[in-house]
Amino acid sequence: MRNIDYLTLYNTRPNGQSNLTNESSTFGTLNRNKNYYANAAYTYGSKYTVSGSIRIDETNLMGVNANLRRVPLWSAGGLWNLGNEPFMNSSIFDNLSISMTYGWNGNINNRVSSLPLISYFNSLRSIYSNFPVAGVVSPSNPDLTWEKVGVLNMGVKFALLKSRLSGSFEYYRKKGSDLIGPVLVDATRGFMDFTGNYGSILSKGFDFQLAGDLLFAKEVRFRSHLNLNYNTDKVLEFNSLTEDALKDPSNYLGIAVITGKQLYGIYGYKWAGLDSKNGDPMGYLGDTVATYRNIIANRDRGDADLINPGSAVPRISGNLLSNFGFKGFEFSFNITYRLKYYFRRPSVRYGDLFANWSTHSDYSKKWTSSGDEQRTNVPSLSILPDAGRDNFYTLSSVLIEKGDNIRLQDIRLAYTFDKSKIQASFLSDLSLSMMVSNIGIIWKATKEDVDPDYSIMRPSKAIAIGLNARF
Repeated sequence: MRNIDYLTLYNTRPNGQSNLTNESSTFGTLNRNKNYYANAAYTYGSKYTVSGSIRIDETNLMGVNANLRRVPLWSAGGLWNLGNEPFMNSSIFDNLSISMTYGWNGNINNRVSSLPLISYFNSLRSIYSNFPVAGVVSPSNPDLTWEKVGVLNMGVKFALLKSRLSGSFEYYRKKGSDLIGPVLVDATRGFMDFTGNYGSILSKGFDFQLAGDLLFAKEVRFRSHLNLNYNTDKVLEFNSLTEDALKDPSNYLGIAVITGKQLYGIYGYKWAGLDSKNGDPMGYLGDTVATYRNIIANRDRGDADLINPGSAVPRISGNLLSNFGFKGFEFSFNITYRLKYYFRRPSVRYGDLFANWSTHSDYSKKWTSSGDEQRTNVPSLSILPDAGRDNFYTLSSVLIEKGDNIRLQDIRLAYTFDKSKIQASFLSDLSLSMMVSNIGIIWKATKEDVDPDYSIMRPSKAIAIGLNARF
């Protein structure tokens, strides 16, 4: 048997030369899953409904012990249709029901295994020795188990005034445990991190919907649909940082996950203005004003010297979609809103200026002489590139803004021709429409000339004109 020559260059068509590639890598998976489930529901008198489900899922991806590979899941719920009760015989309510469910769901990550994983790869050693080379990609994790999510839902649905007004309100509470993600470990173990069960999260909130369909006159119509969503969460457990990493504030800056705080909180250095002597950014160590160099040097205080105004994800969001109709004309608009969140607005980084001669427009507001610190928070131009100085300013609280905004998302105008006035006998319907999208912000909390949701590039307005004909 002769070894394959991976070094000699051979002619290729239509031109050029190339050597044979070493395809010594192999890949294969063997996933085994078993599922057992049962569902049942019973309704009595069109008024009371109870339901339940139970299932058992098993997979060979999980831990070594059988009890880690298997997860029992269940749910139970009930519904009370008050609209069919004798005491609710009213001309006002068309429908009224109350429901509640509680149960557990399970999730797995097909790219994760409790067994050690190795990967074959090309190497000069494999070319000369003709033996494959492999490296350990992920260590064994015998305690790996299923993600589990417990969900409680309580809701009310209603319709009244001959369904001219309808809506629903749903409260939910979710607790996710044994969540799967990256876990940092001591590098002396041979790995920087592995994928395993690293945390648990509690979230709760409500969804509210209200729809109205009104007819003011024979040919005047108004329809409106309001959506309102509220959510809050808390990190109960998060084991993705080592003890040394917990002492380094740079691991909390930006958008971070910290045990006991909200998920995706936004953090920044406490801002103390600019140094009147040289325009350097300053912050706080405890209650003492300090230079950015001293603050960066003190990396053993964790998040003690950081500020966390709130979440980087909107806590309140929704939209209002309304439609007006008169004879053949129809006009609609969609207003969206995102409230109770913060964002970090972009600003100057002098390192970019030194590297590629480009920078932010805040450059024109920079500190240039003593006294400018009273009018600006943009540091002076550094003599040499200083990444620590740039990072301190970019990640400071002075650039954190409230992101609350109300946006006119789109409007639509349409006209449908009266069938009796269509002269062409081969046409049964004819309508014209025009829609404008991404119109812009109606109101925002920040006074800066930035879009809270699009820090780099705002979506451009789009206009669509349509003709719809039915023959």
